[in-house]
Amino acid sequence: MTTLQLARHEVEARAKGQAQAHPLRFAVGVTITVAGAALFLAQVAWLLATAI
Repeated sequence: MTTLQLARHEVEARAKGQAQAHPLRFAVGVTITVAGAALFLAQVAWLLATAI
């Protein structure tokens, strides 16, 4: 396994464990992550739109 594959496996194992142990905390974390990604993409799109 490459380092990237090992890291991905570790993240998946942790996510599965957290989802089983604390479903609400996991859901909140996922929501915050998705919202952050959406805001980041919106900022990038705005930056590209104003740069053109």
